[in-house]
Amino acid sequence: PFTAEDEEGNPFGFEVELMEKIAEKEGFSIKFLPKNQSTLAPSVITGTSDMAIGGLTRMGEEEKRLSFSASYGTVKLAMLFTDASAKSGESGLDSLREKTILVKEGSAAASFLEQEREKKGYYLTVVQSNEDFFLALEEGKADAICDFLPALLEMHEKDDNTIILSLDKEEELCFIVSRGQNQEILRAFDRGFRKMKESGEFDLLCRRYERYFLE
Repeated sequence: PFTAEDEEGNPFGFEVELMEKIAEKEGFSIKFLPKNQSTLAPSVITGTSDMAIGGLTRMGEEEKRLSFSASYGTVKLAMLFTDASAKSGESGLDSLREKTILVKEGSAAASFLEQEREKKGYYLTVVQSNEDFFLALEEGKADAICDFLPALLEMHEKDDNTIILSLDKEEELCFIVSRGQNQEILRAFDRGFRKMKESGEFDLLCRRYERYFLE
């Protein structure tokens, strides 16, 4: 729901619409390039991209080399299980002991679950490709996958044989630029974001995606 491509390769989603509206207000153009999550931060640090969006939060070993925009949404992390792999009567990370959890490299889920891995006794498998990530549960390569709740809701709605477990971990969404570079993008975003909130356009956009965000 944040960033995706349709069958013809056209970008869509909450963040895509937000950036397009702000670009229009502030008079700059945007070209969207699809990348795996693990390559987003390196792409702005090396200058391959001017900015990066895609369900990003303030986390990661590269944080000192990045500048972050103002937050434009709050989401929870969650787990998606197959019906057969979920344990009844347990909640939170305590339900994951001896299970294999798949996460995307460079994601908030990977960072959070690594901190609790030894204590809770589960195993982590990290992948780079979004395609590998979404196919893993279906092919039985993992007991569960972990990502932002909105992304997993999309998968859950397509498969009645899955179960979602919401985790007690919230993240603030933002976009990134390289620290010391492209600061005008951050300033333009702040100006355009303020205009959208004052005009009510941001509220209207959020209403279209409201089931994905925390109040």
